[in-house]
Amino acid sequence: MKKQTSILIAALFFPVIAYSQVGINTPNPTATLDITAKNETGSTTNVDGLLVPRVDRQRAQGMIDVPTSTIIYVNSIATGTQAGTAINIDAVGHYYYNGTVWTKLNSSAGSNINIYNSDGSLTGNRVVTQGANTLAFTGTAANAFSVDGSTFSVDAANKRIGIGTTAPANKLHLGSDVGSSVTDVVGKKLAVYNNGSGTDFYGLGVSSATLQFHASSTATEAPGMVLTDAGRVGIGTTTPVQKLHVEGTGRITGSTGTSTSIMGRDANGDIGNVAIGSGLSLSGGTLTASGSASVNIYNADGSLTGNRTVTQGTNTLAFNGTATNAFSVDGTTLSVDAANDRVGIGTIAPESKFHVASTAAVSNRFTLIDGPAGNNQQVIMALRNSSPAATGNYALLGFTNNGATSGGANWGIGTIRTAASTEDFFFGNSLGSSYLERLRITSAGLIGIGTATPAQKLHVEGTARITGSTGTSTSIMGRDANGDIGNVAIGAGLSFSGGTLTASSPASVNIYNADGSLTGNRTVTQGGNTLAFNGTATNAFSVDGTTLSVDAANDRVGIGTATPEGKFHVTSTAAVSSRFTLIDGPAGNNQQVIMALRNSSPAATGNYALLGFTNNGATSGGANWGIGTIRTAASTEDFFFGNSLGGNYLERLRITSSGLIGIGTSTPQKQLHVNGALQLTNELNVGGNASTAGSAGIDGQILVSNGAGAAASWENVNMVKGSISSTTYVQGTSSITVNQGVTADVPGVSVTLTVPAGRTQTFLFTILGYAVLANSNTTQGVFSLLQNGAKISSAFASKAGQFPGAGTGEAHSNMPVPVTFLKGITLPSGTYTFKVQYTSWDGAAAVNFVPSTYQGYNGDNEAMLTKMQVLVYNN
Repeated sequence: MKKQTSILIAALFFPVIAYSQVGINTPNPTATLDITAKNETGSTTNVDGLLVPRVDRQRAQGMIDVPTSTIIYVNSIATGTQAGTAINIDAVGHYYYNGTVWTKLNSSAGSNINIYNSDGSLTGNRVVTQGANTLAFTGTAANAFSVDGSTFSVDAANKRIGIGTTAPANKLHLGSDVGSSVTDVVGKKLAVYNNGSGTDFYGLGVSSATLQFHASSTATEAPGMVLTDAGRVGIGTTTPVQKLHVEGTGRITGSTGTSTSIMGRDANGDIGNVAIGSGLSLSGGTLTASGSASVNIYNADGSLTGNRTVTQGTNTLAFNGTATNAFSVDGTTLSVDAANDRVGIGTIAPESKFHVASTAAVSNRFTLIDGPAGNNQQVIMALRNSSPAATGNYALLGFTNNGATSGGANWGIGTIRTAASTEDFFFGNSLGSSYLERLRITSAGLIGIGTATPAQKLHVEGTARITGSTGTSTSIMGRDANGDIGNVAIGAGLSFSGGTLTASSPASVNIYNADGSLTGNRTVTQGGNTLAFNGTATNAFSVDGTTLSVDAANDRVGIGTATPEGKFHVTSTAAVSSRFTLIDGPAGNNQQVIMALRNSSPAATGNYALLGFTNNGATSGGANWGIGTIRTAASTEDFFFGNSLGGNYLERLRITSSGLIGIGTSTPQKQLHVNGALQLTNELNVGGNASTAGSAGIDGQILVSNGAGAAASWENVNMVKGSISSTTYVQGTSSITVNQGVTADVPGVSVTLTVPAGRTQTFLFTILGYAVLANSNTTQGVFSLLQNGAKISSAFASKAGQFPGAGTGEAHSNMPVPVTFLKGITLPSGTYTFKVQYTSWDGAAAVNFVPSTYQGYNGDNEAMLTKMQVLVYNN
């Protein structure tokens, strides 16, 4: 070792003397210091390079009088602060001193320019990969965030968003540009749907004093309906002249005249009342005289001589029987059990509130409800007033053309709360102050124009006009069976005078020989008597067309359809509250089944009770997919998910009666059991509990099992059992003399280490020490290792006064006997400080001694320092 050191010293100093240049691995240096790689090419594994001093940020920050161009490597920024000469030290790496502060070697002009202190231009496309992190802009200015000026603007001061404007006046403001006419594409403001070429526009538009309603309009097409600032609605016309102006024919369904008046029109087409005089009745679009009744439903059975319709209007029709089969259609097709308040379809002995018994499949399936063809009706955009619920609250969408405003808009459409759980739809405009109501649709579906309390499906407070047809002196306005408005001829025996129709003679009308209209609510008091309709036609009994239809020919009941395909067939064309609801359970929060499906076969393991879903593809049991229960024992059932590819069901997922979930297995062993491959495209959380999420770990960690019954955990690689967690090396810093009988800490040989919470680690210590007496006397003592001030190991050290030379007559003086000792200890979680002490037993001794007086000393002041190395292993 001494020989190698001498060669290195010669290599370093001799060239300096001769050439003022130093070469390492080269005899011909070309610069002040020229370091040549030992192996410039090839596949050798030895390391070539230059190691500069490695310090942490605190050490770099504490240096003073640093020469310019000094280079260091900062290996930790956990210490010190990013201030003073360390202002640029924000990451591990190489730094040089520029005369004022430490500067990154790889820093370049403009590297500190960023969005927080300067404007800038993107040099390419940028992507912010957020993962589970959020990105928030917390501006408070009126135009706190914008894209391309007015293309998109966020008014953080007033919590508003502008599209096409930097000064939004409402929560959502679509700018002040409007169409110059009803066909101008600029006026088509809000699209719910449009195709790629812009020729299939569904949405709202604005032109001067007009709110437009479009459905499948081209870019320059006029709207199908308008609402003007004068409160006029135009359908088929964009220039309405009345509260309601329909250009073309119209239909009003679901309403009738009364016993004293019917709807009529004058020569201009304006709607008004035409009184019905005594002795008249209206049926099938024809006014006839009424007469005495003969046999009727209250005193005798009878046979219908033709199809019959009960036009109820707003009147009710009630049957108040008390028998078990008080009301029925074709035997079991429909049965009402009035004794037990139950309804049966396919059975005359219903077992629950609503009981459907089906004995045959249609098209290989049992169908309960058919949804509409195509996409289901769903809410595309919702506006909500988040104020505490109160009658009179509005939730409006506004439209304005920089005119007089109220609430930020000339026109406002939306909802107005009318009670605790009901809201009407509102159309209104402002002429400079509060909104003026122009049209309302109540929660019951009544439409009011000029009134906030409509009493019929359409209620116009004021005059109304329907253009395209004109009344005459020999006809009045009426409706046919479809509800279409047209002329009703005035037949023989009738006369029209002074706005009143009168009849000269009455006629006899009853349910067995003619259609009729109820003049009031009717009740059939059955008592213990039954009431049966025993028709045999496909639509033998119906209520309001398709609202309820009984197919007596095929023993089927339809709701929403007159041609049911199964025992009970429901066809729904509109969602309520964004869903199709079959049965509403009673109010309250009791845990009860709303609708139950039961397999009535004798109880046996393997029986299924399934609900099927199909789209007219390959089926099994009437459905491509089936969900429901499968009996697994006498009193237990699992929940089953399966599908058919043309034959029997293939099980896809199961939830056992004990709550275990199996995917690819029917016998799951854990809360979730996947028999097959598992793909995660996001984080995997472990630990946590029923109400808190577990840990997703951090980049670079691995998943480690903690044994049966315990959650696995994410761990750093250096925390895995059996791996080395850390290595620490320290050596003495300054020399001290320890007198006889004295114990002293060895300067610099101390370290503080922490065992992480919930773990144990094993510490392996290697300690080397010298005790020197700088004269011919001898000394002896002991080096000790202390843990938190308590000794845990020690080793004897000594120094002989003089050793004779080997045949040369020379003597080696002051020769210490070095001591090396080892110690291993396992510790639980906590923080521990370890240090080395020396105790002199006999004679004063120096530790961390610098042997500068030794013969041949070459300047190595570390040769006799006390040294300690600690290896920490994970358990």
